[in-house]
Amino acid sequence: MFPDPVPPSTPLPPLMPLDTVKGLLGVPLDNVTLDSQITFAMNVVSALIRGYTGRSLTKGNYTDQFHPPQTWAGPRGEAEGGRAFLSLTEYPVQSIGEVKVNGVVQTALTYRAHRAIGVMWPNGIPIPAELEITYLGGFDPIPFDLQGVFLALVRKQLTGMGVDLSTAGAPVPSVAPIKSVTVGALKVDYNVAQADNSSSGGGAVTSEALEEYADVLDGYLHSRRLAATAA
Repeated sequence: MFPDPVPPSTPLPPLMPLDTVKGLLGVPLDNVTLDSQITFAMNVVSALIRGYTGRSLTKGNYTDQFHPPQTWAGPRGEAEGGRAFLSLTEYPVQSIGEVKVNGVVQTALTYRAHRAIGVMWPNGIPIPAELEITYLGGFDPIPFDLQGVFLALVRKQLTGMGVDLSTAGAPVPSVAPIKSVTVGALKVDYNVAQADNSSSGGGAVTSEALEEYADVLDGYLHSRRLAATAA
């Protein structure tokens, strides 16, 4: 029932585009001084979320391989005359590209599919069989609740790296700050706060940080993760 995903030939992009994240963080798009740090933080958080959910989540072309023994279940759960119940790794599924049975491309295969959750029931497959399914699946863009979690964790990662976003879009002052004002015999001194340029530390965001957002992330767990949790 659960596949072995074929690793992508190229690294997956972060869960959100750099320009979108910069805009939401309040960093002007023409300010590229923090691009490397933000991109690194995005890649760290993307890897953590993907590891937690067991899904890549990003829309793309994927290949899943199913090896015997398969899980077979008919409408009433019977094995004889039943249909293969296959749970694809990435969903929602936009389209099925190619299905191989024991290495042979099927040209007349029929199937039913629940595209929203990535489940398909192919018909007429021999038992047992090696299956390979290529398909287009995943989100573009990811849902807004996931975007909120992603952005919050990127902020945490940047803070742990000592990156200060508060002044990323602020103009450089043209004059020094006023420290005192004298009117006649009266002089008023101001307590001007000095900028703290030291790193806030904290290190990288780890999987423990995801627990705070489990109510959202658990809604995107692949059924493989749910089965492992139940066991």
